[in-house]
Amino acid sequence: MATPPPPPLVLSLSGASSTGKSTILHLLSSLLPTNLIPLRLDDFCKDFSSLPLSPSGSTLDGDSRHSVDYAKFLSTLRFVKREGRMPEVFESWMTEEMVMREEREARERVDVTVVEECRAKLRGGGVLDGAKKRKLVLVDGFLRYHDTDVRREMDTMLFLRGSKEVVLRRRMGRPGYGAEAKQGEFWRTKEYFEECVWENYAREHGWLFDGRDVEGSPDWGVCETAGIKMSPGKDMTVEEGLRWVLGILVEEWNRTSSGV
Repeated sequence: MATPPPPPLVLSLSGASSTGKSTILHLLSSLLPTNLIPLRLDDFCKDFSSLPLSPSGSTLDGDSRHSVDYAKFLSTLRFVKREGRMPEVFESWMTEEMVMREEREARERVDVTVVEECRAKLRGGGVLDGAKKRKLVLVDGFLRYHDTDVRREMDTMLFLRGSKEVVLRRRMGRPGYGAEAKQGEFWRTKEYFEECVWENYAREHGWLFDGRDVEGSPDWGVCETAGIKMSPGKDMTVEEGLRWVLGILVEEWNRTSSGV
């Protein structure tokens, strides 16, 4: 009988919009191409016909907890943890061509010396050698830690903090957002950010911060109890965020690899 694969390390990366979550995922995908399994919460968003309305009723709300099929997400994650691969019937909204373009653009945002530094850290930390037999599941998404069932499935939970002013500027600076948004692309507008993106973020993550102020200091005691590691600062650059995530990844990989 074949030896079953060792359980993967499930590392979750969440936080405010435009804090670098997806860029870091793409960078890690390029550094760990053979053993990283990306799991994007965007792949579990409901179709437009099932999305709730925003509080004002003026638009659909794709950034609410009610816009995500968490049952499907949990079912998929549990399959990946058990089998070490994605289900054969699973289809991501991102094509292979889109993924390759995103990875290329992510690498262009980071100095090549930082990429090589990160590669060396992964190799020195044993992650690249261990990749031959163990998988890393990197879960990337906006709203996730409000659900205890979801949190229970994670080995390591990270949270990138951001201030409203900075994340709004970053989001509106993306190609096709803000003034460049086309008719019907409601999620790309500043109004949508104000009513849906930021309001949902503040509502669902206030419990992790002192006085429920998501721009203030984290409630470190609550975070520790929940097992959530907060970024050391707000509005970190992609390079700062990558180094922080990578440091914890190497530490957790080795901590949980005993006997693997």
